[in-house]
Amino acid sequence: MEALYAFNAAPTLHRAADALGLAFSLDDPAPLRPVVEFIESTNTNSLLAAAAAQVRRHLEQIPMTGDETWFRVEDRNAAVGSIRDELRRRPHNPTKWVDLALAQTLLGQPGKAKRSLSTALTLAPLNRFVLRSAVRFFMHIEDPEAAQYALKNAKGSSDPWILAAEIASDEAAGSAPSSMKEALLVLASGNFSAWELSELACTVAHAEFNGGRDKRARKFLNQARPQPTENAAAQIAFESQRGGFTIRPVKEPERRFEAEAIEARWRKDWSAAMDSGLKWQNDQPFAVEPATFLSYVAAVGAERYDIAEQAARTGRLANPQDATIANNLAFALANQDKYEEAAAILADCPSPQDAQESAVYSATRGLVAFRGGSVEAGREGYRQAVQSCLDLGLPDKAALAASFWAREEVRAKTPSAIEIVNTAARLAGHAPSSDAEVVLARLSEAISYTGEARPIAAKREGTEPPGRP
Repeated sequence: MEALYAFNAAPTLHRAADALGLAFSLDDPAPLRPVVEFIESTNTNSLLAAAAAQVRRHLEQIPMTGDETWFRVEDRNAAVGSIRDELRRRPHNPTKWVDLALAQTLLGQPGKAKRSLSTALTLAPLNRFVLRSAVRFFMHIEDPEAAQYALKNAKGSSDPWILAAEIASDEAAGSAPSSMKEALLVLASGNFSAWELSELACTVAHAEFNGGRDKRARKFLNQARPQPTENAAAQIAFESQRGGFTIRPVKEPERRFEAEAIEARWRKDWSAAMDSGLKWQNDQPFAVEPATFLSYVAAVGAERYDIAEQAARTGRLANPQDATIANNLAFALANQDKYEEAAAILADCPSPQDAQESAVYSATRGLVAFRGGSVEAGREGYRQAVQSCLDLGLPDKAALAASFWAREEVRAKTPSAIEIVNTAARLAGHAPSSDAEVVLARLSEAISYTGEARPIAAKREGTEPPGRP
């Protein structure tokens, strides 16, 4: 609640923006009414005004339909127009150029967003907010070299936020972090608060983990624990899951949607994962990660294909060429029997970048074929997906594909259903704790209810290695 206290003490637009972020985590938004009224009275920031309008509806208990969200294209276009009007009056305001870049990114206009950010960088090449916004954008469009170039004027900085951005962009570009020495000095200096150092500590920890220096990495991860930012909390959760250990923040940040989503997903608490995923995507509507996360957990874990579809559509606006988002959208559509639209999405997908991505496409094409009545084509799609995953040494992915294949065979009431169910269960036995177990458990319940088939339980001991199904 520190953000709300700071706003009440001295209201400004920056503090209003920070306080408004609490809307996704407060059960009762009533304390935010002064924040909403302040934003409405200033009438100077269209992006904030759109977010405030959502909170206003919540305050007044006005139901919000799927068509009444600021993620609508027309609302984003209106935001761009409003910001351009502001820039005509104040063309030398770098933060407004960053606002314009964000709105353009949300509209799927990366070229225009890049030009707007270039203008902001020209006006304020050493401004922390502008630099971090630019780096985040360039990482979003997978151009880490551009992020490195944007930071060139800040070389030698002792600002922990800028140092974290430098190390992250160097790693993404595949080069050794050039600012590691400065980062270590800043982390040991005692000149900054734990909160100010938390993202740098996590960035250094990530680099150390990638270099195989786990003991040093965990030391820096522990340094981020006392008072992490939301990003740092998410990084702590990610590294803990990746490394198989438990490190938790001493003090949780007010907005830690990403970390909560990741933790819930690993617990297989699909409802909580979906709830945190929705908040994460509301907080970062332009980013790939919340879109892919939410569309996956909503579909695979919670069977809320409507939410999965909306998450993928929202993410696809700003990321029209992302293959995973497109695939997840097709998967959600097919599961709602919108197989013709799903097939069109797959036909327009970018070419697979590697064998694993190709296997995922094959599985989704199998699903679409089954739902369209082409059982043999569906089997071939799933068969290719399962075998490719086995060849790649991905037993969990093979088991998941086989589980969905089994579901479609049961759904179509084919003579092969029991055989494929047993194959999926056998594969799941070689991939304990995989999401295939969730799919098979639901399938077993459905079969028990209808009495049409009896699958074997997933076996983990004494099962021969699976062959070609």
